[in-house]
Amino acid sequence: MFARLVSTVVATAALLVGVSAAARAETYQISLGEATAIINFPDTWKVTEIKRDAQIISPDKEVYMWFEAYAPDALEAPTREPHSYFKKQKVTIGKPRSQEMVLGGAKTVALDFPATYKGKKTIVQYLMIDPALKNGARLLVSNWSSVEGNDKYDKVEEAMLTGIKFRKK
Repeated sequence: MFARLVSTVVATAALLVGVSAAARAETYQISLGEATAIINFPDTWKVTEIKRDAQIISPDKEVYMWFEAYAPDALEAPTREPHSYFKKQKVTIGKPRSQEMVLGGAKTVALDFPATYKGKKTIVQYLMIDPALKNGARLLVSNWSSVEGNDKYDKVEEAMLTGIKFRKK
């Protein structure tokens, strides 16, 4: 998804218009202290509040996404939980490849981990989004998807990610 995301960032406006016209969306807000991250997602996806913010799951449970606020010196805590969960699920994760991009007007580092689940390729990715706030707060987006789910919901995920907005309080 990230490789396609990078190549389609230029077409974000057209993509968002197409997706928003096709499906109703819900909004979730995450406080970053001096700003709020606003995420739009399809109303058919399930949102659950978690310890540090939100988990969003596709209707068929093929895509799991976590959206969490974090301080730059505290990235270990929000990544420890997914890694612990992946370990319990017996997901094997390799060394990530890193790529820089811009999402929601913010510098972003994407980490794409080679991973397998039950002997099959699976998608494990992190986006570390830095909206350049004075307090240093950032948004971490974690994604665990089956290859089929990633393909099926690719445009929906791209719309969610490229549509993230940061509103100053």
